[in-house]
Amino acid sequence: MRRLIFPISICLLLLADLETAESLNSSVINLSVNKPSKQISTWNNKRRWPSHLGNDGDANSYMYNDSCFQTKKHMSPWWEVNLLDVYSINTVKITNTADCCANRAENVEVSVAVKYGEWTVVARKEGPLGASATLTFDPVEVRFVRLTLRDKETWFHLCEVEVYGSNSDNLALKKPSETISIFGDMDNWGADKGNDGDANSYMYNDSCFQTKKHMSPWWEVYLVDVYSINTVKITNTADCCGN
Repeated sequence: MRRLIFPISICLLLLADLETAESLNSSVINLSVNKPSKQISTWNNKRRWPSHLGNDGDANSYMYNDSCFQTKKHMSPWWEVNLLDVYSINTVKITNTADCCANRAENVEVSVAVKYGEWTVVARKEGPLGASATLTFDPVEVRFVRLTLRDKETWFHLCEVEVYGSNSDNLALKKPSETISIFGDMDNWGADKGNDGDANSYMYNDSCFQTKKHMSPWWEVYLVDVYSINTVKITNTADCCGN
């Protein structure tokens, strides 16, 4: 589902508690799943192990099941993902290989950027990665996430990289939205007030949208990508006409 349409005649804030098809059993969204990724190189020995196998939603830790990426041998090899939009993230979960050479993954460094190339280090896992690791850090706005085996000359292979953020379960947040009309043609009650992240229920604080009078009026949001959703949370107005 890309677009949600609501026939309504009141001001509301839409907070969609949504989940990707790949994480329906989770309370949060893996922002990296199936997003564009790349790596310093691709090892082409007995299999092809391209970058997209590192964020395909398959955390199978056996690389010979074609579920992991692998690079050639480099000094400080890296893998990265483009989240396609800017998100506030605070967690990166990493699944290592189980069937070959897990000890190669050590001193893993997580760097992030809003503008590509302007990397900031936000987390490190000193020493061996182990079977898996979850790295948490203070929330930071990012579009790109890069993992590097810092200061080590080796092959780089992992089976899954997951990226999570504290507000990532609201897929409607600040996405393009429209209404059938705007009451009084006033920008302060425009469609974007319905998914701006401000749940203040007083419309005269300019935190709600409102349409003109119509038969079956509507408000809608475009989620930009395709998601499987299961929850929509709505906040009504408190200072006027909540009925």
